[in-house]
Amino acid sequence: MILNNHIFKSLDNDSSDEHCNIFINELMTIYNSEKELNETLPTMIKNAKTSEIVTALTKHLRFTQEHLLRLETFFKSINQPLIS
Repeated sequence: MILNNHIFKSLDNDSSDEHCNIFINELMTIYNSEKELNETLPTMIKNAKTSEIVTALTKHLRFTQEHLLRLETFFKSINQPLIS
């Protein structure tokens, strides 16, 4: 997968491809972590003992869902399938 982006223009083709792959792999790792949080946080909210914890976890869940959406949009924009 080659990402045509100005960030990598100053690099030669082999180096650019390698950096691009590292970048994509790191973003995929972040995506998978956010996905796990998205699945785990509702249970944590359900089991929370105080309203403060429920509020904090609910806010965190909203941020996590926003992060997932941004990452999904990015991967779609570069035609990169999401691999879990």
